[in-house]
Amino acid sequence: MAINKDQTVLAKITEETEDNIAQLYQVYADKFPEFADFWSGLVIEQINHSNTIHGLMNKVRTGLLSCSENRADCQSLESLQNKVKQEIIRAKEGKTSASEAFSITLEIEKNLSRREYSEALDEDSEEVRTAFSYLASATQRHINRIEKHLKSKEE
Repeated sequence: MAINKDQTVLAKITEETEDNIAQLYQVYADKFPEFADFWSGLVIEQINHSNTIHGLMNKVRTGLLSCSENRADCQSLESLQNKVKQEIIRAKEGKTSASEAFSITLEIEKNLSRREYSEALDEDSEEVRTAFSYLASATQRHINRIEKHLKSKEE
């Protein structure tokens, strides 16, 4: 199975977005040492998510998994990627408070619908279903942890 240009674009965007999110969380860990354990935990988990996506996208590149670029929403993925990159810059410049970092992270995690990835990949693949089930549950755990932290700050 030959890979086309659109499939390569999807693979690149998905991998970069996952890596950028891990980078953002690391910047937060560095900038807010009082919450370093929290952020470092997310960094480790995000790297695991990134590795999962990298593995799937490598299989797309080599033709072991099919990818339907017609079902991929590359534009929304690019938009998320751009937001994450902007937040990395803001955080590095010291323009993000700790409370903003938590709110931004919650927004990113809620918007990080890896559905775009899974819908573009071969739905009949057990490997794809298993990977995205793992990613969905892990993302929900992130959301729950962030919401718990934000709620504890309100009390």
